[in-house]
Amino acid sequence: MPILAFFQASSPTTPVSGQRNIIDTIPGQPGYSDFWRVHKVLVPSGYVPNTIRSLADAVASGYTIEVTDTVVNCPVVNPGATIQGSSATVTLGWYRGREVSYFDQGARSPSQGFVVVSAPIYAFFHGDGTAVAGQRNVIDALPGAPGYSDLWNVVKVVVDTAYVANSLKDARSILDAAAGGQLTLEPTMIYVNCPVVS
Repeated sequence: MPILAFFQASSPTTPVSGQRNIIDTIPGQPGYSDFWRVHKVLVPSGYVPNTIRSLADAVASGYTIEVTDTVVNCPVVNPGATIQGSSATVTLGWYRGREVSYFDQGARSPSQGFVVVSAPIYAFFHGDGTAVAGQRNVIDALPGAPGYSDLWNVVKVVVDTAYVANSLKDARSILDAAAGGQLTLEPTMIYVNCPVVS
């Protein structure tokens, strides 16, 4: 989905100070995603910030709108929401003329065309479908490393009842154990937004 960011037409790398970004869908609506394709709206020097507050108004304005290759992770949240253990604060934007709040996690997920590229996250389960108590999920890339993405595709690691939680702590060990018949890997169609933070 697009997120509109405003820039000066005379200097397309210069953001319009004070202008909030604009989205056109929110959680619970068809097509919503925490991941947004940045569209640059190029406005003249006399543009007054926040005159435009919706995608429809941006299109009706006649201003040039450029699609970029940048994908940002900006989950929409309730006003005043916080992230446990983080000092991050919400950013205010516009949704169809109304104020909206989101966390700006930046552009840390690669994309291929209009598709956000995911990375595997390994979640542990017993054969009966219950989660392995105390086991942490396992990832194989950190921010800045090749293959990292805030968007993770869940891979179920199915272990027997003798497995001790956190015996496997890295992807290589998981893959080796699967190759040795010690566990089973089950790809899923579940995707989760789990940005790694310091």
